[in-house]
Amino acid sequence: MGLWLPVLFHPSKPISRLSGISYFIDRDHDFYTLQVPWDEHTGIIRSKNRDIGHDNKHLLATALRDEVHDEPHPDRLRGLVVHDRCWQVLRRHGIWQRSGGDIDQIMRALLSRTARDWEKSPLIPSRLELNEHWRNPTGMEESDPLHSRYVQYLIGRARRRTHRRFKVIQNRQRTYLNSLPGEVLFLVADLLQSPEIVAVQEAIGTYLGDAYWRSRIPMDFFHELRELAGQTMDWEFLCLELDKYNIEMPVEVDDYPGPFNQLLGRKWVLEQLDEIEHFVS
Repeated sequence: MGLWLPVLFHPSKPISRLSGISYFIDRDHDFYTLQVPWDEHTGIIRSKNRDIGHDNKHLLATALRDEVHDEPHPDRLRGLVVHDRCWQVLRRHGIWQRSGGDIDQIMRALLSRTARDWEKSPLIPSRLELNEHWRNPTGMEESDPLHSRYVQYLIGRARRRTHRRFKVIQNRQRTYLNSLPGEVLFLVADLLQSPEIVAVQEAIGTYLGDAYWRSRIPMDFFHELRELAGQTMDWEFLCLELDKYNIEMPVEVDDYPGPFNQLLGRKWVLEQLDEIEHFVS
């Protein structure tokens, strides 16, 4: 089970609504309709007993599940069920801005891209089939490509290491780097690998700052950090550890350490969104 967002839309009218988060569980797969709150101001909890009706049915919107193959009534709402974490990533991807947040445009772009590639490649690349989580996806966090327990673990460690950000560097030596303007120093640092920047900091006895280390982390890829940008933590440590985590994948996935396998699915999902974005008109 997991968190899902029901998206309601009309097949012929410019009506589209995003419901509040609902808890989508296995038995709901038998439903051909969605019973969801009509707007963000109303919360409805459906009873486990299906025979018990709602006292406030007028507060609910009923929509035919879009997975149903029968052609719906032309004047009836339809519904899509979207994984909550996938929805958040979609909202932050360039495809959202390019489409103006128009779900219809995104769906048409997806269909166009699929039509182009249908004869060329399978839906899932062969390299992902090597990953056991992708062989039998269960919907649990362990197989969710947009969730990484290891990233959450690193975030927790970075928070606990906050006091180490401004540690005093012993035996500071005077070098030519000390006389460089800050702007030039940052330009030089941008050309270096993260461990080399740490060595430069130790040489000049200066911490380049949270903002700089945060800027070196690819937020589009590690989307978990977007909401944490204003928080105080050891961003240097986090950047160094994520650099190790986000290294190039080997050809043989089975030879790779388990935690790093989680990034394969994430990379693939973002690559697909990049491709689909080109089809948004």
